[in-house]
This record gives sequence, structure tokens and C-alpha cells, in this order.
Amino acid sequence: MPQSDIQPHESTQNPFAHLPKYLARNRAGAPCQRIAGRKGRCRLHGGASTGPPLGNLNARKHGLRSRSAIAERKRIRTMTREAKLTMAGLVDHATGD
Repeated sequence: MPQSDIQPHESTQNPFAHLPKYLARNRAGAPCQRIAGRKGRCRLHGGASTGPPLGNLNARKHGLRSRSAIAERKRIRTMTREAKLTMAGLVDHATGD
């Protein structure tokens, strides 16, 4: 059997070859061969800040201070206060005070 130069675990093609490259110049003056990121720049030669991450989760609204959430918390506090007073009255009634 003739032995092949290509091993079975080696790929014949680079899976990243079709992705766009960012052609900045590195320190040696040769073009950067890294793959461009989502914003068209590589991680090492990206230049100035590219801004916040896409889909910034910090900008999401949580609704903790909305009118409905505040009203709901107020209603729960009122119910809790009334339940405590009721329980205190039952305990006083049971002990005979």
C-alpha cells in the first residue's frame, strides 16, 4: 500500500481561508494575516476603540423602578404589615392578654 503524504487527521484546506482578513501592517511591515472581527478589525491591530460590545446588555431596562413595580412592592408591604398585625392580634387573643 502506498503511504499518503496527508495524514487522516490533517485537513487539506484551512477552514478560515474564506474569512476576510484585516490587512493592517504589523511591526515588520508585512500585512497582518489575522481574521477580521465583527467590526472589520483584528484584535491586535484594531486601532482606536471600536465602541461598546454589540448587543450591550448593560443598556437593558430592568423595570425595577417602573410605576407598576413600585405599586406592586407597596401592595406587598401593606399586605405583610396587615398580616403581622393580624398574627400579633391572634397571639394576644390566644394568650389572654
